[in-house]
Amino acid sequence: MSLNKSAYFNINFLDFPTINSNNKSQFESYFIDYSPSKWEVGSCGASFVYFDSDEQKYSLVVMQDSRYGFCLMYEPSSNGCYSLGDKSLLTNFVENYDEITMPLGTYISPEQAWLAVADFLDNPYQPSQRIKWVNDNDISWTDIF
Repeated sequence: MSLNKSAYFNINFLDFPTINSNNKSQFESYFIDYSPSKWEVGSCGASFVYFDSDEQKYSLVVMQDSRYGFCLMYEPSSNGCYSLGDKSLLTNFVENYDEITMPLGTYISPEQAWLAVADFLDNPYQPSQRIKWVNDNDISWTDIF
């Protein structure tokens, strides 16, 4: 007897209980009507994860920093990819509020971040085509280690 597995979302967003729905309306105002204070609760970020019926995992991690904007990480991609704001700032590393060091060039506006989140909730199989991305291999991480 074989069990049919079904695809599902597993979303951790700020201090919300874990959400298994891709209903965009519950998240949109946090980006479109951005206010740093809205993001200063719980995890101060989000993890949008989708498991397909074969248990393949697709994720979009959202890190917010009121000084820089939003940094998004999408997997799987060949080796993961990050949102791309200003390519010339990819060698400038900053530590965000969670003490995670990221290239400043990976931060984008709340409105751009929302486009990528909305697209992920509609189709988690590929990164949004409405923002730019940089492959993890194209970032010189050795500058910080």
